Amino acid sequence: LSSSFMKAAKLADGICHVIDKDAVCYTRVWCDFEVWAGLEKIKAEKPTYCYEMYTALDKPREDTKEVWNCTFDFSGQVAVGISDGVVATDEQFEWAEGNCVYAKAGQVGREDAFPVDRGDKALTFKLSESQASQEIDRNRILNCILGAVKPVDLDAIPPKDHPKYAELDGLLRGRFAHALYAQAVKKGL
Repeated sequence: LSSSFMKAAKLADGICHVIDKDAVCYTRVWCDFEVWAGLEKIKAEKPTYCYEMYTALDKPREDTKEVWNCTFDFSGQVAVGISDGVVATDEQFEWAEGNCVYAKAGQVGREDAFPVDRGDKALTFKLSESQASQEIDRNRILNCILGAVKPVDLDAIPPKDHPKYAELDGLLRGRFAHALYAQAVKKGL
């Protein structure tokens, strides 16, 4: 927990994952360590800490959305993210349409375009199945997530399953499920 990554992450306001079409980042234990740092470890010390997920869209958006009596034009948007609240691009809509004062509605409209297939891959995330190029890295990361701090404990072979793994699985799945629920219902998924 004294690595340069953790030192830098603690100085930042949050962690942002860029997700490819196959959501490969969630199969790599280093990326899963970042999920844990952003959703659990640093968040416990710094409650305003954010964990956000962004991805490129297959083609630019050409839609206008009505959310909470506010109209939003998302034309030209080429990337979309699931965020811990309102981001700067959502705030541009604050006074966009008459008396619309809901930047939060901009967040809802933005997240509605997140590709369900990428979210679906995150919904099957299992920390216990994460991989690393070097097995020792995998062992150290999983053991760190389990609370190990001594080198001998970090290097030990971690358990195949553990309640802390399931807890992190649930946190990440919950983030995607919350953001993508309405979209999935609309599509009959």
